[in-house]
Amino acid sequence: MNDDQSNETYLADYNDPTLYEAKLGTSSYAPSERVFDMGNSTVLRLVLTSVGFPASHPMHIHGHNMQVLAEGVGSWDGKTIINPDNPQRRDTQIVRPQGYLVVQIELNNPGVWAFHCHVAWHISEGMNINILERPADIKNEMELPYVMAETCRDWSSWTGQHVVPQIDSGL
Repeated sequence: MNDDQSNETYLADYNDPTLYEAKLGTSSYAPSERVFDMGNSTVLRLVLTSVGFPASHPMHIHGHNMQVLAEGVGSWDGKTIINPDNPQRRDTQIVRPQGYLVVQIELNNPGVWAFHCHVAWHISEGMNINILERPADIKNEMELPYVMAETCRDWSSWTGQHVVPQIDSGL
């Protein structure tokens, strides 16, 4: 998702996981990490559009189900919501060519969650963001599994002696 704000594409740093940075209390991330810090917000609403590209985008969220509020061809009118009392819940939903998708995500699962197009080369072109949810809870309350620290330590040791070719976004 190359947005109007940054014009950056996602590039994972295998030696510096974003969740680990959040646990350490990092408040500033490299633009290539595409971190959108939601602070203590409880809801995130996204309006996605596919303009000038003749293909669909299966948009996928990790760690959540998103509520599908509206979707269609053309532009969203900013008001119409489909079935507001019981919206469809999905972890993947198509944005049609020349279309729009309006989704809402309840931010009730602290972590760093990828939201991306499920087409691999679209991710490589920048269709990925990382949603940082409740960073204070990550820093102060979340216990990272020992295996994460062990894996990161072993990986860092291995990459200190080997070149790791990264030909893609890393997602």
